[in-house]
Amino acid sequence: MLNDMGILADSVRYYHDADAFTATNLYHVPHAGSYHCDETYGMQRNYLDICQMLVVDEGELSVTYRGETRTAGPGSLILLDCREP
Repeated sequence: MLNDMGILADSVRYYHDADAFTATNLYHVPHAGSYHCDETYGMQRNYLDICQMLVVDEGELSVTYRGETRTAGPGSLILLDCREP
């Protein structure tokens, strides 16, 4: 994923394997990262069995979700249910 178009080389991703109890019974964060992107970045999915949280530190990020496009600026927090397109 870090090789996708628009994700810059200084981006990093961290993984965490939850124990069986946590994975079955609790909300947990399986991976996190710090992504630096340029204006060519884009992602489109029909389904991914996760919820995603994005924080915009600098610049802007446009997101189309449930037919609406919104633009988030610095300091914005975006929550997505990726089980929907």
